[in-house]
Amino acid sequence: QSTTNGGSSVKLPAWTFDSQADYRARREFLSYSTAKHGIEQSLAHLRAYEMAPREATAAMILGTAIHAATLEPEEFRSRYLIAPKVDRRTKDGKAEWESFLTHAVGREVIPADDHQVADQAAAAVRAHPLASELIADATIESSIYWQDEESGVLCKARPDAYCQKTGTLVDLKSTLSASPREFSRSIFSMGYHRQLAFYRMALEAVGFPVNRVVLIAVEKAPPFGVNVFELEHDSLALGAHQIREFFPKYAAAKAADHWPGYSVETHKVSPPTWAFE
Repeated sequence: QSTTNGGSSVKLPAWTFDSQADYRARREFLSYSTAKHGIEQSLAHLRAYEMAPREATAAMILGTAIHAATLEPEEFRSRYLIAPKVDRRTKDGKAEWESFLTHAVGREVIPADDHQVADQAAAAVRAHPLASELIADATIESSIYWQDEESGVLCKARPDAYCQKTGTLVDLKSTLSASPREFSRSIFSMGYHRQLAFYRMALEAVGFPVNRVVLIAVEKAPPFGVNVFELEHDSLALGAHQIREFFPKYAAAKAADHWPGYSVETHKVSPPTWAFE
């Protein structure tokens, strides 16, 4: 099957090296970043996310910079510029800032502090023996497009890294705490187990086996601690099950153009296991 978007077609399933901008422009495909709103909240939230302007938060911009500095250092150097420290309340400051922006067209401008954090986090990952080995021979930031056979949903994914030689899927996360206790909890509270299950589906759709699924967690403050987490079968099976349950609901909502919100019921709350720790 082929789909067309803006005059360019893609034959499914497809593994490509298109740009981030081209990837985002293919809005007929469902990404995990969109799907998670429907899984974690409701289809109404998913639709609102699709329709709303995508404005990156400061935390998201820093996370993207850390990804680029770690996984694509040359891209990081050419893409990012450090914002000058000027007082834009003054006439001279405004003029200096406008002059800087004129020369920064097409590049990302980030504060000097964020640039330094990205550099230091990337250096910490490269200095970690396990983390650096995982990304050394990996394919970085490729795009995958496919159609789920059971539901007919068109999907897309852009894994951080995949090593064909070992069949290892790798995802990089910047975090406040990479401790085993805190980050293991984050894997499920943030839905990373679903995200990686989604990426595994993508790779398998284009014929690439996935033998290991690994998360590299790097802290975004000194000492920029790094830890490596491997998702076991039951974690990925749970994520895949949740995605499989969601696909038919999404397909039906899209076909009917009906995006329901939360169910009308009273939710009873009991303390979770971790509340007793």
